Amino acid sequence: MADTPADASTDGQHADAPAAAQTSLRSELTRLPMFVVRFDDGLYIALPALPSPALLFDFVDQLFSASLRFVDLDYACLQKLLFECDQAQISKLAQALQKAGQPPRLRLASDIAEFPADRQQYYRDARINDAGDAEYLFEPVLAENEAEQAAHGASIPGAAAAVDDRQAQNAAQHVIFNVDELIAAMWRREVRFGIDVAVVREALASDQSQTAIIARQRASLPGQDAGVEELVKSLHRDNTPKLLPDGRVDLFQFENRFPQVEVNARLLKKIPAQPGKPGRDIAGHELACEPPRDIDIALLAGSGTKVERTAEGEFVVAGMSGFLQIDSATKALSLSEKIINRDGVSLRTTGNLTLSGDEYEEHGEVEEHTQVEGKHMTFMANVFGNIVSHGGHVVFKKNLTTGSVKNPDGSIVIEGNASRTTLEALGGEITVHYAEGCLIIGKKVTIGHAVGCEILADALTIETSEGSALAGHRLTIGSTAAWREMETAISLPVPDLSAFASKLDECKKKQDECAQILAMKTQEIGELTSHQDVRNYAVLSAKLRAREITMTLEQDTNWQKLQDRVAPVLRQLKALNAELHNARIAGEYVAQKIQDITHKRQAMSVDISCKVSAITGETIIRTLRIQPDAPTLQSLPQRELRTRLRESGADSTILYSGSDGDFEWIFSGNGEGGA
Repeated sequence: MADTPADASTDGQHADAPAAAQTSLRSELTRLPMFVVRFDDGLYIALPALPSPALLFDFVDQLFSASLRFVDLDYACLQKLLFECDQAQISKLAQALQKAGQPPRLRLASDIAEFPADRQQYYRDARINDAGDAEYLFEPVLAENEAEQAAHGASIPGAAAAVDDRQAQNAAQHVIFNVDELIAAMWRREVRFGIDVAVVREALASDQSQTAIIARQRASLPGQDAGVEELVKSLHRDNTPKLLPDGRVDLFQFENRFPQVEVNARLLKKIPAQPGKPGRDIAGHELACEPPRDIDIALLAGSGTKVERTAEGEFVVAGMSGFLQIDSATKALSLSEKIINRDGVSLRTTGNLTLSGDEYEEHGEVEEHTQVEGKHMTFMANVFGNIVSHGGHVVFKKNLTTGSVKNPDGSIVIEGNASRTTLEALGGEITVHYAEGCLIIGKKVTIGHAVGCEILADALTIETSEGSALAGHRLTIGSTAAWREMETAISLPVPDLSAFASKLDECKKKQDECAQILAMKTQEIGELTSHQDVRNYAVLSAKLRAREITMTLEQDTNWQKLQDRVAPVLRQLKALNAELHNARIAGEYVAQKIQDITHKRQAMSVDISCKVSAITGETIIRTLRIQPDAPTLQSLPQRELRTRLRESGADSTILYSGSDGDFEWIFSGNGEGGA
């Protein structure tokens, strides 16, 4: 089958056509719409005159329906104007052509020719496959009569030059097909989009029968869903090992466990949804694309944040300085002044935590062997690790087991149970509901029920003690009993006043010695300064320094002689003054030491008492003499402190030992106490 274009002119090239057909064609051509302009070289689409692609579609449809066709149709141009441009794009295309110095028009075809019914019958229907594409069977077709074949064959320029004599003989027997006719025939059969002209030409040029896909639908392209862009690098936790200032890496801490941002920092930016591109089926109908999903960025702005809409876009902005939280369910961002962690603490997931904020709230468990260091901490779940607080409060809503808590100048509150743990608040307050097997050291300690514990405090209040070792200056105990053959042992630290007396006697003796030295040196200085030469020297040297007198030569000679006579005495006075100064300093030091010892004795002796309302099991109550210069009980190593609180020694005096009754005792300050 040979592919030969039809004639480009209606005058002369169709001279052999029937007169009726020529008249019909000319009549059709005279009705060209205003946006189709004829020039010597063909038909053009005047873009400024094209109101809409729909009008061009109607023109093409009417033309093909009137058994007409284009000659040398620019199919790509037709497809672009019909299916790829809206009115705005057509205007932009016209402006672009004018800007490039070209007329605002596009060439559509060489001409318009008839497409008679006897030619249309040679073009079969296309088959639509499962993919929506059009398949066409190309095969030779015999002409019904030689005159008809010759007429339409002669109207195709170049046909005679394209075949040899033998091919011309075959052409006289078979229909010569035409690309422009096939396009017109397919349009009438609802194949109006996506014809591959190159495939059609290749199939028409072949002598072999074949089935080819001549038109393909264009699938729709999905759009891009709206999204968000993170604008802060530290928006998420960084679980890489923490790099220490000295260059070492701490494998038990993570680099950025709790992100922190400043007020007005832009956190998220909305990426607007991008619409998809509709497709086309081969009938030219639009194939809608799935609309992209949009998001409301306000749903991502939790407490402490706000939405900011500017010409640059939509943003989630920090409304305050604080710690960033991301809701795992809604993905909303929120800010708070305190750190809130819901994931718990473990060496695997979080590592040890060193918190920079002033307040921390943990909702998950703190696993064993982990450490949390911070201030004002609240734990909502069980804790098995070690807690270090730099002041403020540490609150445990549930249980503390096997771990430890240190808060030197703050408070520790355990609303649940404490078991086999160490609590230290040397300058603060500790409150525990129930404690078992714990070491507790604090300034003020309040416990509901203590079992097998060692507890040391300045002020200690316990409702029930079983087998615990208790020590403090002011003890108020509801009831005591034994536990697992361990008695309740109560120790009352009292000062060793004999040691104070001995030290005071020693200091007073040194103070008397200093007073004697002061008196003796003062007397010696007085005797030396009473000499006439010394008094004269003192008066003259003062006047000379004040420039009150001017000496003659003879007076200057006498002055030199006076200096020579008093020089040994002046050296002796200098030595005596140094000794006097040292004695005065020593005396002041001893006086301060006496004052310190007296104050310490008074401080250690005041407000020492113990009251037990009910003794229901084995209980021992004793005094524990403390030497003035001995280390405090709070400073002892834990093992030594436990032993000291449990065992009686030479420094102890038993006040009570029994299993029933009650007890009350107040230290009198003279080394004794009274019930």
